[in-house]
Amino acid sequence: MKEFFPCRALLPNTKGRDFFVGDIHGHFDRLAEALQKELFNPSCDRLISVGDLVDRGETSDLALSWLKMPYFYAIRGNHEDLFLCWRDKKINKAPDLEEFEQDVYFKNGGRWVLSADEKTLNELEERFQELPYLLAVPTQSGEIIGVVHAELPDGASWPALMVENWDGALKEKTLWGRERMLGHLRLKKGDDPSTLFLPLDNHRIMGFDAVVCGHIVVKEPTRLGNIVYLDTGGWRQKGFFSVLESKHVLAMVKSQLSIEDDIAGQEF
Repeated sequence: MKEFFPCRALLPNTKGRDFFVGDIHGHFDRLAEALQKELFNPSCDRLISVGDLVDRGETSDLALSWLKMPYFYAIRGNHEDLFLCWRDKKINKAPDLEEFEQDVYFKNGGRWVLSADEKTLNELEERFQELPYLLAVPTQSGEIIGVVHAELPDGASWPALMVENWDGALKEKTLWGRERMLGHLRLKKGDDPSTLFLPLDNHRIMGFDAVVCGHIVVKEPTRLGNIVYLDTGGWRQKGFFSVLESKHVLAMVKSQLSIEDDIAGQEF
């Protein structure tokens, strides 16, 4: 297995545009349609995904072919982590495999693995193991956009995150965290601040001009500090994929527009 780097940085795209997209969840056909609307050019443009490539959709196995595309970059989401956990339990014949399948993975869209061939599953496992938890994407004009699946902890900063220990709480936060947005919304609804997660960094991740994430479904691309939430439920029947060019991500962060007062019904 190749050496794993939890944080990675791309070089600036000097030939075309960079686009960012929220959770895909096995709906690569819909994603392709969304890219066509943006006149995405695979010969020079790049697409950066916040993870959760698989589960729930009928084309989860296509994640493998997309990960092989030179223009496609992704980080690890909690569903890639669930897949890896399932593979580990299955290969090692873990006694709780069936319980994990029925109570966790299959309930959250993982049943597609039962019809996938072993070669595809093996290759996906190798690819998912290589996916970083954090990606730094520089623009041609010098800004840096961070990409993480769920959220970063209070006080996180770039490039200090490159030397952090990613084996415990930090990994868990980037894959599963929801406290920033949920705490903000509960505060707006009048909940007791002492019971909420209210970060000292005021939702501004130092070292990044913007941070793009998914995991929590929003009605439209939504800003909180310098964090932009992009999972608009393109994998849901009535959702849509938000494919945002880097300049539009940065424009959202610089704007004074208020964030959404509500979020869509949540599924992890």
